[in-house]
Amino acid sequence: MKLDGLHLAVFLFCIILISGCTYTNPSPKEPLQIKENKTLPVIPKEPEKPVEDKVNVSQTIGNATTIKEEPKNVTPKIEWVTLETADGTIRALYFHPHPGKRLPAVIYNHGVFVEQYGYEQAAAQGYDVKDFVQALGDGGYAALAPIRPESNDLSSVDSAFDFLKDQKDVDGEKIIMIGFSKGGVFTLKKAIENPPGLKGIVLLAPAIAGDEIATELFSGLNNVTVPVYVGLGKNEPNKAIVENVNKLIPQLKNLGKDVRYKTDYPGDHKWFYEVRPEYWDDVRSFIAEMFNEAEQGIGNASINVSLKAQPKTAKNVPPCCNHPYYHSIWRATSQDSKNWVKENRLLIDHASVAHPAILPNGSLVVYYVNGSIDTFDCSISDDGINYRYGDCKLYDYTTEKAWDPYVIRLENGKYRLFFFGPEPGPSNTPNSKIYSALSDDGINFVQEDGIRFKENSITDPAVVYNNGIWRMYTAQGQSVIVATSSDGYTFTKIGIYNTGGSVPDVLQLEDNSLLLYICSNQGIVYMVPPEISSSVATLGVAITGEQNTIICDPGIVRLSNGTYVMYYKKQNMR
Repeated sequence: MKLDGLHLAVFLFCIILISGCTYTNPSPKEPLQIKENKTLPVIPKEPEKPVEDKVNVSQTIGNATTIKEEPKNVTPKIEWVTLETADGTIRALYFHPHPGKRLPAVIYNHGVFVEQYGYEQAAAQGYDVKDFVQALGDGGYAALAPIRPESNDLSSVDSAFDFLKDQKDVDGEKIIMIGFSKGGVFTLKKAIENPPGLKGIVLLAPAIAGDEIATELFSGLNNVTVPVYVGLGKNEPNKAIVENVNKLIPQLKNLGKDVRYKTDYPGDHKWFYEVRPEYWDDVRSFIAEMFNEAEQGIGNASINVSLKAQPKTAKNVPPCCNHPYYHSIWRATSQDSKNWVKENRLLIDHASVAHPAILPNGSLVVYYVNGSIDTFDCSISDDGINYRYGDCKLYDYTTEKAWDPYVIRLENGKYRLFFFGPEPGPSNTPNSKIYSALSDDGINFVQEDGIRFKENSITDPAVVYNNGIWRMYTAQGQSVIVATSSDGYTFTKIGIYNTGGSVPDVLQLEDNSLLLYICSNQGIVYMVPPEISSSVATLGVAITGEQNTIICDPGIVRLSNGTYVMYYKKQNMR
């Protein structure tokens, strides 16, 4: 969305210091309501994962926590299964997220790297097939990834089809195949056989590298009857793959086949070793269309089919560096909320405005602005160290951008997302608006009616329920605006404070007192909120600045062991 007038001036600070959010405290009530024709995501009543499988975290209000010890029941998770092939047995990774519920299925065919090194060694070197199975399961599909030996026959793919069709809670008439590299060749070969139940195929950097295999595949393309999606990185080093992919697409078109493609993803061949939102969003959308997903439900939620999710499509990235695509998420820890130690480890790239929360099953979710799509998104971690793409969605909000996500968990277990919706408008009107959305699962959010707060040139909402009052802190240039509410629905401005910095985050401590964190020329500093102390004095520096780097956007969560974790943004200015 092009910003002019007000926004060229107003968003300069916002863009450089794209906002920070803090995980705050649940409310004792839930005053906001949504329209009758909206159906919130509903989490199936499934048991949760045991504590040892999840990062041990909790949300705190004063001396109380809203997440207690995990039950001993176990949710479905990825498992190893054995497939019978013509040449013997092979292992496969299988994940059915909702056993007993009949789901469509996706087969993931890995690249030759796994053939050469085996699953464990490939995973240790950065290509973990389990990540793809997890991402597909998180999307609401039964997922199967056969770990094939070095072979050129289709026995592993054949056995994968047979396995899925034998599962009572898998819809054998709704199967999609994804193939990367050599797995893409296997996937296309199987599609040429036109097996029953196949609804579409995805080819990611398919290794059509030799004349013999190219001739074999191209001669059979007329037998392909399902839609095809082709993805390729613009830095693909294998010229034969590039040449043959550029032949494959027009040949499919000339045969009248349904082919979609993107051949300029920002990476090389190994870039597809990881589940990346830059291409996974496109894959996910293709799968959803092939399965007519509105009839199936989305992920672990049931969404009213009249609601539409916010568009999540790749955007043209502007020049470096004042854009979330050039930002990255890091973190630090503290035992007292004041003295922080940087971990110096990149967590999420091409992302900004990180804000953490805890999912119902105990996993840690980090919400952020996805730099590739320039809007709200998330990643999930089971251990606080490794992150997989979470594919968060915002329903009934179809505007291009939803920025600066800030999520709190209410006492009733629902999640409320506050976010900034940038809109162009005259500089003399309150055209900057803060909206909210509600979720049962922390992944699928439905926008709530109305506007929570509006004011000239504000961004970066941070919200806390403290001593019976809702407080919202927002950025306005180098100042912080404070608004309060009795119901969490309508906020009224009570003051603007020249704090010498902005992009606020608020943390409620165990004694119910508050600390306000803001970005300044020193880095990230903290103070008592000025409307409480009648002062704007900085108490200390939480995260020190770095040369030629902007450090900003604090988002804090307190772990159950008392440790505080802060997620923050880095932006290299060189």
